[in-house]
Amino acid sequence: MKAFEKKMRFFVLIFLVAAVMPMAMGVDIGKLLAAIGPLIKKAKCAAPCIAEAADNVKSCDNGPLKALCLSIDDIVQSSKGCLKKCGVGKKMTKSTAGFLKQLCDVAHN
Repeated sequence: MKAFEKKMRFFVLIFLVAAVMPMAMGVDIGKLLAAIGPLIKKAKCAAPCIAEAADNVKSCDNGPLKALCLSIDDIVQSSKGCLKKCGVGKKMTKSTAGFLKQLCDVAHN
């Protein structure tokens, strides 16, 4: 399987988790979507920068997903300027990176 396909599977998994969690917790999806509109705008702005940084991750013997998981901090560091321009603050970046690291732990255990 190509590295790009593996990356896409990983991000689809993240999306599915983000989509299912509110439903499982009984959250009003309409209100949730209205509240996350600004977050989606920031994500769309930052996505190209993050993707470029992720594309520059060096491979490792354990595959591309493991390489990405081991490089989350490097990806964040490389994307820092773009994240700031997109209005993504340090707190949001730190919590998102932490969430991704937890997903990586689950994926590799």
